[in-house]
Amino acid sequence: MGNKVDMNTLTTIIIVVFIIVLIYIIVDYFRKAKRSRRGDHSRFIVESKKKDKKKLVRREFDLDVISDAQITINPHFKVVLGENNRPLTDLAAFSGYTPSEIRNAYGLTNISLDGTGETIAIIDAFTVPTVLADFATFDSTFKIGTPNNLTVVPLGQQSNDDWGLETNLDVQWVHAIAPGAKILLVQAADASIPSFTQAIDYAVAHGATVISMSWGTSEFVTEAAYDKHLSSDNVIFTASAGDVGGETNWPSVSSNVISVGGTTLDLSTDGVYVKETGWSGGGGGPSVYVTLPAWQQTYGLKGNRQTPDISCIADPLTGVPVYNSFGYMGEKGWFQVGGTSLSSPLMAGMITLANQGRTAIGKANLTNVAFQNYLYGTLGVTPDYSSSFNDITIGKAGAFSCTTGYDNITGLGTPDNSSGSTGFIADLINVIP
Repeated sequence: MGNKVDMNTLTTIIIVVFIIVLIYIIVDYFRKAKRSRRGDHSRFIVESKKKDKKKLVRREFDLDVISDAQITINPHFKVVLGENNRPLTDLAAFSGYTPSEIRNAYGLTNISLDGTGETIAIIDAFTVPTVLADFATFDSTFKIGTPNNLTVVPLGQQSNDDWGLETNLDVQWVHAIAPGAKILLVQAADASIPSFTQAIDYAVAHGATVISMSWGTSEFVTEAAYDKHLSSDNVIFTASAGDVGGETNWPSVSSNVISVGGTTLDLSTDGVYVKETGWSGGGGGPSVYVTLPAWQQTYGLKGNRQTPDISCIADPLTGVPVYNSFGYMGEKGWFQVGGTSLSSPLMAGMITLANQGRTAIGKANLTNVAFQNYLYGTLGVTPDYSSSFNDITIGKAGAFSCTTGYDNITGLGTPDNSSGSTGFIADLINVIP
C-alpha cells in the first residue's frame, strides 16, 4: 500500500514538473517572438572601462524596463598603450601624425582658408578643469598661433577621466584643422541623452554652424524622437560612426547627421599621402530603425539608413597626439589617440573651412540636406571623383569589406583637396548652391 502511494506521489510530481516546464517554454517562446518582431534589439550592451582601465565591463539593460534617460552615452576614442599596458606619454615616442602631417595628407595646405568668422561647437560630457590650459599647450607645441579661440560652457560640475581625454581630443584637433575658427565647447552635465540634447540646443542657440559629436550608444527604439535636436537651418551635425566594426550607433544613424567613419592612414617618411584603408574598428552598417533617406535612395542604396557617409583617419596606431594634464589611467601629458572620435572633429573642421569660403562669396552656410545631396547625388555618381575624394577599397570591419563606391566602413571615402580651386572643399563652396 505504501509503495502505491509513493508511486502516485511520484507520478503527480512528474506531471507538475512537466506542466511547469511546458509553461516556461511557452512564455519564453512568446517573449522571444516579441523581441524578434522588434528586430531583437530590446536588449543592448553599453561598454565602460573599469577603474583599472584594462578590462571592459559589459552591462546589459532591458529597453522594456528603463527610460531613455538611463541610457549611458560613451566616448569613441582609442588610446595606444605602451609597456605594462600604460599610455604613451612621451611625444618623441609617438608613431602617429602631427597637425601639419594631417593637414598635408588631406590637402589642406593647398587651401588658404582657416575658419575665421565661423563657430564650431564641440559637444562632450562632464567638466574638464584643465581644458583651456591643455588647449594652449597643444596650440603652442604645434605653433598653431590662436590659443584663445576656445570658449568653455560647463552645464554641470562633475568631472570624468574618460570624458576629459575625449574633450581634449575634440577641441585640439578641430583647432588643428580650422585654427581661425571660434570653438564653443559645451559640456553636458553628465553622459545621459537629456543632458546631451540640452547641450546641443545650447550650441545651436549660440551661433554654432557646425556641431561635432564624438560619442554614441547602441540604437534604441525611441531614437527618432531626438531628431528635432539635430535639425536646424544652416547647421551641420557630424557624429562618429563608432569604434566596433560593423555596429551602428546613435546619433550617427540619424538622417539629420553626417556619419563619419574611420580609416588607417599611410604616409611616406616625408609626409606624403600614400593610401588609406578601412579601419578594422570602424563602426557602420544599416540602421535598425531609421528608414533609408532620399539621398541614399538616389545613390542606389537599399534597406534602412546606411552608415557611415564619409570618413577620416581613426586608427589609433596611425593616430594623433593629444595633450591632457587632467589625467587618464593615472597618467598625464601626451597621449596617442584615435577612434572615430578623431574623424568627426576633423570632418567638422573641413566643413567649417567650406563655410568660410561660402560666406566670402555670399552663399549661406551648408546644411545637412545640401551636403548629403551633394555627397550622394553629385559626387558619388560621378564616374571618376578622384579629384575630390579618395575611394577606399581595401579593409574589413566586422562583417563588412571596403569596395569601390559606397561601403559600410568608409562610406563614400575620404576628402581630397588637390588645390584651392579643385577638390572636396572647393566643391562644397562652388558646386552646392
